[in-house]
This record gives sequence, C-alpha cells and structure tokens, in this order.
Amino acid sequence: MAKSITSGATSYTSKATKIFNWVRDHLAYSFYYNTKYGAVKTLSYRKGNCVDHA
Repeated sequence: MAKSITSGATSYTSKATKIFNWVRDHLAYSFYYNTKYGAVKTLSYRKGNCVDHA
C-alpha cells in the first residue's frame, strides 16, 4: 500500500507528505481515549483516534 501511495515521490519528504495526505483524506477521526484499533484495524475500519492514526 505504501508503494502505491508514494508512487512518483522521489524524496523522503515528498513520500512522507503523500502518506500524511492519504491518512488525512481516507481515515475518519473517532474520539476515544488511548488506542482502540491499532494500525491494521485502523486501516481496515478506515477510522481511529489520533493514536491509531499515528
């Protein structure tokens, strides 16, 4: 997934920016304390809090 998101990016900065933008545009924010889903479930459910998004 990361390779498809960062396609065309040549620097680490542009790759990081593309990943940030993808998370911002494709994952919904859901408020709750601590972590609930983790990385895999956050991607699967397309939602999470700031900890899960990180």
